[in-house]
Formats: sequence, C-alpha cells, structure tokens
Amino acid sequence: MRILHTSDLHLRADSKLAISSVKAVFQVAESEHVDLVTIGGDIFQSEKDADMLRPDLRRLFQGHPFRVIAIPGNHDGSVFTKGFDFGFEVCEAAPYREYKFGDVSLIALPYIDAPTDALLLQLKSAGLSAHKRILLAHCTIDLGFGGGSFGEEGSQRYFPVSREILSELGYDYVLAGHFHSHYEIAQLRSGGRFAYSGSPVSHSWKELGTRHVLLLDTDTGIINPIPLTCHYCDKKELIVSPGRETGVVDELARWYDDKKDDDCQLQVVVRGVIQENESKLKRSLERAAPKADLDFKCRDVTQILNHRLYRTFKEKLSSSQQIRYKDEVDQVVLETMSALLAGGRLST
Repeated sequence: MRILHTSDLHLRADSKLAISSVKAVFQVAESEHVDLVTIGGDIFQSEKDADMLRPDLRRLFQGHPFRVIAIPGNHDGSVFTKGFDFGFEVCEAAPYREYKFGDVSLIALPYIDAPTDALLLQLKSAGLSAHKRILLAHCTIDLGFGGGSFGEEGSQRYFPVSREILSELGYDYVLAGHFHSHYEIAQLRSGGRFAYSGSPVSHSWKELGTRHVLLLDTDTGIINPIPLTCHYCDKKELIVSPGRETGVVDELARWYDDKKDDDCQLQVVVRGVIQENESKLKRSLERAAPKADLDFKCRDVTQILNHRLYRTFKEKLSSSQQIRYKDEVDQVVLETMSALLAGGRLST
C-alpha cells in the first residue's frame, strides 16, 4: 500500500497559498500512484475558515484515484462534527476509527488535548489483527524541538506523547501532524517509525525551505520525503570579514541561484565588518540576489582596526617572536572580532 502523508494545511479564506499547496500535494499523489492521502490535522486555520471555504473545496478534494482521510487538529475545532460535506473523509468518531486496507489497518485518532490512560490502552489493542498498523495523530512528541518548530503554535504542547509511550503502543508507523517547520522521521524503540511531514506551505518565517510530503510504502517499509513546488520562505545569514567580501557575494549568488525560479520569498541578512566600500558591497549583494529582501548590517573595518582591544593585540602580535604565521592569526582575530561586533557581543 502506498500512502502520501501531509498535515497542517491551515486553509484560510483570505489566502490562496495554502489551497495551492493542496493542489501540489494531489499532483504528487497522482504521479506516485498512491492509494491513500492522509492529513494529520489542522486542515483549516479556524472553524470560520472551514465554513467559508467548504463549498469551494469539494471539487478540489473529490474525483481523485485515491482516498483522502483526515483527522481534526486543534485549529479545526468541532466543525467536522456538524455533518457538513467537505469533499474528503474526516474521522470525527471518538475515541478513534479503524480503516482497513487489506492487511493494513489505519487507526485515525481525532484530536483531544491530552491522552488518557484509558485511550492509550484502547489504542494499544486497536487493529491487532492487521499485518501492518498505522496511527494517524495530531500530537507533540519529545524529539527535542524548540517551540518555534511548531510554527505559530509556539511552545504549547498539544496532545503530548513520548517516544516510550508510542513504542509501547506497538504501531509500525505513526503519521503525525502539528510540527510545521520541516519533515522529521524518527525510529522508535519498538522498531516502528514516527513521521512528521511538516506543513506543505510556509505559513510564516518560522517554516523555512522547500516543503515536503512523505511517501510511505508499507510493502517495502520505506518512508521517503518528496519535495513540493509550493510557496515557501527561506532565509540566509552571512558574516563577512575584511578581505572576504567577494567570497560572501559568491556564496550568496550560489544560494540564490538554486531558488531563483521557485515560488518563494527570500530574506538575506549580511553582518560583519568590511574593508570594501559599504555602498559598493551592498550593490554587489543586491545583484547576486535581486529578488531577495536584503538586510545589510555591515560596518567599515576601521571600527575594528581602531578598537583598543585589536590595537593591543596587534602590538603583541608584531613583537612576538614565537608566532610564525602572523597574517593568518591576524585574519582569525579580525574575523572573530567582526562576528562578535556584528552579534552585539563586543562593545565599540
């Protein structure tokens, strides 16, 4: 069985970007000849968005050679319990619903704030007759992520669950939602695997880089990320030091060249101290990445050359008889002081 997994669409009535990402997901699903597309919650940004978009979504979600099964997330509220037709299957049955596909069982778990012991016992025994068991959930797992990895959700832990608990449940695969930043695939102690797909579109500057969906083949056991052609945001931060201006421009040009034809918004932040004319370097950077938003934070090198700490160092370096490669040492100190000054960790 071939399953394409995505999550956290956050469809909004005032934005077409997320709806375009659904089309991109379905294009991959058709080209990969999948049997099923799973959506791990937060289909809509709010219940109001769900109500406004519902009439136009039916055509988008229907008429495909694969099934679409979704679960509600914390943003979806109770909209799926009202009997509306959204054009796709949504599991709203408590505590879960089992979908059977031959020897594969999909346990779809509607979102609740936190798992209870009773629910975990039920999940442990669900679908045991199947050869492969898959859990579809919207949750926060302990993989060491910071709050920013969950996009606009911040640090609040929705349906918190540990890797140990998931291992005890014994599923072969856990396809999850709630993590926006990027896809993540983790091995569980039980031998099963846990997978976040990340959101299929950048909803904010907390979700950077090309977006992905995950393709699961239950016959081979392989989970592969597949890049999408959806809109995304990306950011490049560079630190420049005296004499290295050309290298920074070249690095930016290579980064930009890989993205210039994509549907994306780009930010570039350049910090440091330089010996080249500030205006000249800024123009070079703008030519290297013409469609990027450039935040130019460079300072003239004289701030370092005239800094009391650097002058003291230079005097000792010049008088030292033990240091062989003085030019190289000088460059390292300049780069270090440039980085400290650019980061606000060195007073002027």
